[in-house]
Amino acid sequence: MASPAPRPPPGLAWPAGACRPAGRLLEARTADEAVHCVRRWGIAVLRGILPRPLVSTLHAECLRVLEGLRGPPNRGKARRYARLRPSRAFLSPEGVIGHPILDAALAELLGADYAAYQLAMDVPYQGSEHQPLHSDVVRAVDEGFPPEPLAMVSVNFALVDVHEENGPLEVLPGSQEVSLAAAPALLAKRRLRRLLLSRGDVALRDLRALHRGSPNRCPQPRTMAVWGFAKACAISGNLRGGRRLGSSGAFASRISMLKEDEAALDTRQRQILRLIPLSR
Repeated sequence: MASPAPRPPPGLAWPAGACRPAGRLLEARTADEAVHCVRRWGIAVLRGILPRPLVSTLHAECLRVLEGLRGPPNRGKARRYARLRPSRAFLSPEGVIGHPILDAALAELLGADYAAYQLAMDVPYQGSEHQPLHSDVVRAVDEGFPPEPLAMVSVNFALVDVHEENGPLEVLPGSQEVSLAAAPALLAKRRLRRLLLSRGDVALRDLRALHRGSPNRCPQPRTMAVWGFAKACAISGNLRGGRRLGSSGAFASRISMLKEDEAALDTRQRQILRLIPLSR
């Protein structure tokens, strides 16, 4: 069994109102612009990347998964994070895997041999609360060491419109190499930014960047799917071909895809998904 992923520090509490909409600050239209935004701000938003009919199909799949889940929320009060199987819809040529703009941006950020290691959804329900400001990985800068280079990028894609009331993600631009201890000084100069997204919008996010979930005040769950990508050498876990230990904190989630779905992929998609185990 693979060792559990080390946990980042617990985070920093910050006033709920100290946030403003991101506006166009984090927006990109091309792969080059997305790379620039991720390197400078830790996040890039691309509008209308995914077609609405595909998004509707993915949303319906996620709702079926949510209906079948048991047990309490696992990301704090009324908030859940759940793994997803890379189904035929999630592997669509119109989707994230192999999308020409996303692929070019990820290859520039992580190297041409980058690989997928995770597919999941993040869902705040009505009654959820502000999370502490946190990163999604253990960072050297929080231990007093020089920051490590970028090794992991998530691609979050909105399956519903994300507005002020249903739990938008709040990010601290430019915080990917700023320690939690130094974050208040940055927050004194730069407010948190709230990501308001439409169905089909995509956000590329450096997992080192500081962010938090906000409360969902609506009766419907706010579903956001996320693919995780990393430098191939950074990925650890039970992968296709056996267990391996990577050089960084990209711990593969326990997912697999059907052999017949893998057979339907094009060459580039197979390359990106080459570490995901296959099942019958």
